[in-house]
Parts: sequence; structure tokens; C-alpha cells
Amino acid sequence: MLKITKYGSSWCKPCETLQKVMDEILPAYNTNVEYESIDVEEEYELADKMNIKGVPTVIFEKDGEVVLRFMGTKSSNEIKELIDKHV
Repeated sequence: MLKITKYGSSWCKPCETLQKVMDEILPAYNTNVEYESIDVEEEYELADKMNIKGVPTVIFEKDGEVVLRFMGTKSSNEIKELIDKHV
């Protein structure tokens, strides 16, 4: 199963935009993708451990291994392509 973790913050407008994209596309992947959104201000130790230097940062993991990491926003089509490549 593919696990996607988005690291963001409540004050971050790009994080808000990316969350809307994720909310739009993830229901189609409900059995193949696990998704988690983490607020770096609330989970600062985890963010530090994961080497989060800016928000939003998205990490894709498969079988416990990081297979993709990007910072910033992407369109729904770009994210669908990335998910399809890794599921």
C-alpha cells in the first residue's frame, strides 16, 4: 500500500491549496492509498526527524521506503500521475 504524508501548517496557503487537491482526488484511491496530513507546528519533532525544511512537503512511502518526496503544490493531474506510478 502507498502511504502519502503531507507536512504543512494552518497558516500556509499553498498547504491549504494542496489539501483541497488531495481531498478531491484521494477518494478514488481509498483502498490503495493511506493518507495523513501533519501540522509541523504541532508535530515539530516528527517534522525535524523527517527533515522537513519547508511546507508543504509531501512524502510517498511504499513498503516503509520513501519512493518520492516533493515540496510545494502540484495540480490534481500531476498528483494522480505520481500516485498511479507508485500504487
